[in-house]
Amino acid sequence: MTVLAGLLLVACNNSQTSAPVPGPGTSVQPADAVSVLRPADTSSDSGNDPSAEEDDAAAQDLLEHHRYHVGGLTGFTLMSLDTLGVPDERHAQIENIQTTLQAAMAPVHDAERGLLATLASGVAAGKVDAQEVDLAIAHIKNTAEASRGATANTMTQLHAALTAVERSTLIDKIVANWEVWRTANAEEADAGAEGHQRTCRLSRLSDEVGLSADQIDKIRTELRATPATLPDVSNSELVNDVGTRLHAFGVAFESDSFDARSVASCNGADGHLAAAGATRMARFFAVAAPFLTGGQRTTLAAHLREHMSNTGVEATAK
Repeated sequence: MTVLAGLLLVACNNSQTSAPVPGPGTSVQPADAVSVLRPADTSSDSGNDPSAEEDDAAAQDLLEHHRYHVGGLTGFTLMSLDTLGVPDERHAQIENIQTTLQAAMAPVHDAERGLLATLASGVAAGKVDAQEVDLAIAHIKNTAEASRGATANTMTQLHAALTAVERSTLIDKIVANWEVWRTANAEEADAGAEGHQRTCRLSRLSDEVGLSADQIDKIRTELRATPATLPDVSNSELVNDVGTRLHAFGVAFESDSFDARSVASCNGADGHLAAAGATRMARFFAVAAPFLTGGQRTTLAAHLREHMSNTGVEATAK
């Protein structure tokens, strides 16, 4: 599969009557997705499968990456290429394509670092500046849109460089990354300690900084009372839209011939997905910051800054 840019470009001119992939009700457990995202083994001896514990650890690493990084489907493609496992004789060719896509994503990564820096400063101070956050999210959205224009030729080259089986495998990996991203960014309730119902992000924050039961309750209550400015990432309209585009791209990319330059652009789709993830992340930390102690804010701010240096594709499930 190709970039967020490319994937959404193709979808605009390829309407399909088949059900979207994934559909609105689809849910993939992170550990299951890791089995799809695991690097391909091109040797004759595949060896033993990783243990369940290793899969769980890899799944948590992947969730952690997707909670903080909002490059959208371009990022999904880069991560998927990283584990595709093409034969040695074509490895350099695919690596060159990946490098080109990484360069196209560089402005998005810079914009993402800006948002993380803003959040880290706000968390440390106990109050996130809403205006600065809005500007940072707008910048992410704009750069995600702009990155699309530079990818058409590279996507066409990627199609030509892969076999039919490799193209299909790449699509499976991108869909799996999309599902994990949904899991990481949604605020679906899960069972927490002492019977508390906590969101995915809130449960993770509790593990990181040691929230009390009272803090958990207060943050959760405030999250429910604070509306998001963009649709929730589990919103059926957004999920159906992305799923339809994924399906349409898969059909186009698996065909024998493919020329991304002939596909019209999708207005706003790339930026909307990136902005939805960035908004969800920013909203969570803005709500949580006032309820944290000074030590907890320091710990969380440091964690956010760590992610500023980790915006590439090195967080794939390996």
